[in-house]
Amino acid sequence: MARVFLVLAAVLFTLAACGQAPTSTAAHQPAPSPCPGPEPVTTLPPVTADITPVPTTDPAAPSDTAFRLDVPKAAELLVVGLDTNAGSQADFVPTFTGPDGQVVTRSKFVRDSFYPGNPHYGGTAELIHIGLPAPGSWILRVHLVARTELAIFLSATAIFHVHFPPLTHAQAQPLTGPAPLTVTFDASATKLDIATAATYCWSFTDDNSTAWGVKVTHTFRKAGSFDGLVTAYDDHGRQGYAFATVLVTS
Repeated sequence: MARVFLVLAAVLFTLAACGQAPTSTAAHQPAPSPCPGPEPVTTLPPVTADITPVPTTDPAAPSDTAFRLDVPKAAELLVVGLDTNAGSQADFVPTFTGPDGQVVTRSKFVRDSFYPGNPHYGGTAELIHIGLPAPGSWILRVHLVARTELAIFLSATAIFHVHFPPLTHAQAQPLTGPAPLTVTFDASATKLDIATAATYCWSFTDDNSTAWGVKVTHTFRKAGSFDGLVTAYDDHGRQGYAFATVLVTS
């Protein structure tokens, strides 16, 4: 039952990611952006394929529990569910090695989520997302940190036609000052996940002007609280939003 839950959670989590809302530290929502929408792009709905984990041994760490995962061609996302009897995520460390020698650890996962595990033993479940996995045989090695043994229930799914929207971030510097105030807006912390390129359109609520680029400047010439809203368009036709608020004094 845990296997089914983890796979369904992976698909639902992935689909939810495609509807990212604007993000900001501000408490309000800015006015709609005058930036144009993306060019129409035809994309296919997400398709999934189950992957059967095969127990194996990693010569580099023969004492660790290891599985082989055969990833099909054209997969855009590899989702792996680990349901364990570990008390916490600190008890075990998963490491993936791809057919091209790429090593992927927790710090490099596209997304990494933890849930309560099987209620019969009160363990920890981890849901792992690896973006654009190379096709071929991957080795998942699970290293024990604070335990002598570990029960693992493993599921793996390849997902196609994902097309995540940009996970957009906006920063402004300075955030306040007297008019006229020239502010630098920066969206370079945006993460593209599956996409490989993006363009950025900024709009400003003081005069409804726009500017293009990942990093732009804008001069506010009157006092008030204003937003710089950025729309990031990726090369799959998806878009993400973020904004930063600036306080201009008289």
